[in-house]
Amino acid sequence: GVQVIRTVIYPTQSVGVLRRLLSYLSFIFSSLVIGSWRVGRADFLLTESPPLFLGFAGYLLGRWKKSRWIFNISDLWPESVVELGVINRESLSYKLSSYLEKSLYQKAWVITGQSRTILENIQERYPVARTKHLPNGVDTEFFQSVDGQIESGNFHIVYAGLHGMAQGLDHILRAAHKLPSMEHIDFTFVGDGPEKSQLVQLAKDLNLRRIRFLKSVSKEKIPAILRI
Repeated sequence: GVQVIRTVIYPTQSVGVLRRLLSYLSFIFSSLVIGSWRVGRADFLLTESPPLFLGFAGYLLGRWKKSRWIFNISDLWPESVVELGVINRESLSYKLSSYLEKSLYQKAWVITGQSRTILENIQERYPVARTKHLPNGVDTEFFQSVDGQIESGNFHIVYAGLHGMAQGLDHILRAAHKLPSMEHIDFTFVGDGPEKSQLVQLAKDLNLRRIRFLKSVSKEKIPAILRI
């Protein structure tokens, strides 16, 4: 069976750099402490990035547990935060993050990535890095197990997931505002995140009436929502 070991973090919905950094650091510290105590000997240890800093905890735990450490990259840091305008390339935080990125890539037994573009970027900058494509998967039977027929009528656009800065959901709202008519188009946003309250307010400011925001739901309810 699968064993889930939970740690302690400082939770925050803030988009501020300091609070987000504290949240990341709290997870790094707690995962090191609890992981060294609760995690047994393993052949492989996989760490997800972002946050990039979590790679430091993964590398140390891999050394302590004598495991081959796999660094899984789902988004390039610090490049992605530069593109979002959070930091600039001349800042000290960018230079330190770039140094940490290079160091972790060099220490990883293998670097996996969810897209070939991510891996090509890493290989271009660090030719000696050992990479492997590890795309996201989906349980197709899980999404086909919903009873009932898909509703006919209006055209539905559904987003289910994190409402954060990187998702750029405000662009969807602004695009909807430019449509000549929304009479037969419905938008549904499912989930939560640091940008959700701003998105709700933006929809009100733009007078978008065929848009609804739903709270986070369990995984089991997602297939039915995607079939509306």
